[in-house]
Order: sequence, then structure tokens, then C-alpha cells
Amino acid sequence: MTASVMSEPKADWAVSLIL
Repeated sequence: MTASVMSEPKADWAVSLIL
């Protein structure tokens, strides 16, 4: 799931929330 998000630069902020 994280890998898919990392693929999107705009989702970068989302990754922070997930982590």
C-alpha cells in the first residue's frame, strides 16, 4: 500500500499520515 502511495508525489503528505 505504501509503495503505491510513494509512486504519487501528491500523496507524499498522505504517506506522512500513514507513518
